Amino acid sequence: MCDRRPPLTPWTSIALSPAAAWRARVSEARHLGVIRLERHRLCKDLVGESYGAMAEVLAGLT
Repeated sequence: MCDRRPPLTPWTSIALSPAAAWRARVSEARHLGVIRLERHRLCKDLVGESYGAMAEVLAGLT
């Protein structure tokens, strides 16, 4: 799976507040959900590949 985080620049903060980190995980889960829906819509057999990634993201939300 590709890394969708923006590249670090001199203006990018490396440390995220707990709230910002939680929002980033929610955004990642939403993005993975969109990928799953699109794969299902296109009748691709690739939907199952996203289960592990989604499980990791959801585990980080609890």
